[in-house]
Order: sequence, then C-alpha cells, then structure tokens
Amino acid sequence: MDTAPATATGHGRAVTCFLYDAAPLTAAQAGALRFADGEVRAASWLDPGEAARRLPRHLAARLTAALRALEDGGIVHLRAGVPATPAQGAGATAGGRAPAAAARQDPQGGGARRWPDV
Repeated sequence: MDTAPATATGHGRAVTCFLYDAAPLTAAQAGALRFADGEVRAASWLDPGEAARRLPRHLAARLTAALRALEDGGIVHLRAGVPATPAQGAGATAGGRAPAAAARQDPQGGGARRWPDV
C-alpha cells in the first residue's frame, strides 16, 4: 500500500494505492483483454527490472517494494513511495514492513514467478 497526501501528489488529491499479487494469465486470458473505455492506451509484459526502468520513479518504488514484500511474505506500507516508519504506518515495522496476516501459497507450486508468453 502506498499513501500520499494531496501536497505530495502534484494534482491536489490524496491517493491510496494498493498492489496485489495474482496468478499469471494464460495466453488465452491475456489475448482476451480489452480496454474499452480508452483509459489504458497500451499494455506490456515486462520482467520486474525492465518495468522498474520504464516506470516513473514513484511507480518503480511501489513495484520494487511490492515485489520485496511478496518475496518476504509480508506487507509493506509506503508514504509517497518511501517505506513508512512505525509511527506513520498501520502496524508497520522499521522499513515500512508488516508481517503477513496469513501464509501465502504459490499456486504454481514453486517460489519463482512465471510470466506469460504472449
């Protein structure tokens, strides 16, 4: 989770962003994606390093923190892209991390993330 006050967003509104892990899409699921409303202009399948290079700095920080939390099995709370201190984050430890509420199991049966070939 990344929260930012209106003064930090550049557009005058406070934001709260949640990133979730989901199972990889199959080629058929990826091929069926449609962005009908015009909000999404393009989509790409990128490995984490390439995504971090292409994303704006604040989004790359969210991605990096989310992937680290996924590996650690925990939750991370950022404040404007920076790990929250215990006083800032709900239950966060030093570095903005909190323990996971429940153990997460990889549905693929392994620790490595798989990326779809589309």
